[in-house]
Amino acid sequence: MQQFFTMGLPVNDGPSQRDICVVCHDNASGYHYGVMSCEGCKGFFRRTVQKNMEYTCHKEKQCPVDRVSRNRCQACRFQKCLDKGMTKESVRQDRTRKRKTRDEEKDTELDDTRTLMSTIDEVTSAYREAFGQQNQGIIPIFRSTIMIFDFQDMVSRIREFVSKISLFKEYSDDQLAAKIQKGARGCLLLRAAFVPGESPATDCPAVLERLRSGLSDIQMEELALLSAVHIAQPNGMHGNDSVTMKLSECLQAQVRINSSDKENSNKFTRMLFKLPLLDD
Repeated sequence: MQQFFTMGLPVNDGPSQRDICVVCHDNASGYHYGVMSCEGCKGFFRRTVQKNMEYTCHKEKQCPVDRVSRNRCQACRFQKCLDKGMTKESVRQDRTRKRKTRDEEKDTELDDTRTLMSTIDEVTSAYREAFGQQNQGIIPIFRSTIMIFDFQDMVSRIREFVSKISLFKEYSDDQLAAKIQKGARGCLLLRAAFVPGESPATDCPAVLERLRSGLSDIQMEELALLSAVHIAQPNGMHGNDSVTMKLSECLQAQVRINSSDKENSNKFTRMLFKLPLLDD
């Protein structure tokens, strides 16, 4: 009965022809350079063509090429690759395609870097215009030319600050108004903590000390970007959106510019962990 049901049906007693390397009969990994081949023959053919290598057969150019013997005679193996349909041109095209892909990736990285730097400059310039020109250098040693005395004054200046930053245009007017209102207190605390001479009335000196802890070397560009991140994400470290993420990338890039490799990752992390303090 078993014979009746199986008679006339193909019996699969091994891998199909499509799964076999046409050069050495090992298991094929895919379609490479025009034929089904294994990773070994694919790599061998690619290296031979790319390095323009020449081989000599020490017998009569009739060496067997199979899974066991394929490494014994490179000349016969390469010739069999050609005989079975592998083409040198496909290797060159593959190399050109990979080079083009690498070039495109480099161009994309360069464009991303330019965008980051442009946003950093935009945020820094907007901060200076809204809060007054400050001397270059570490914040604890420079003075502000504008004193901020009350909450509504800060709201007004934040409104001016964000109006000059392209990324904030992604929010609706209502969203932006809410973010400005919620973020004003945090920006006021940041300036009170890091800009000497600007100490608006505050009943939370402990918060100012916690903000300063570990960030005594904060730079003005970093303060501007940290303020922008806080406004975009006024609820501590929760609810990231695309604007917050882009501004955070800018802050991380600026920290990397200002700090040594050993310091920068820790400093950026310390800054992010200050954000919840601004909402307490």
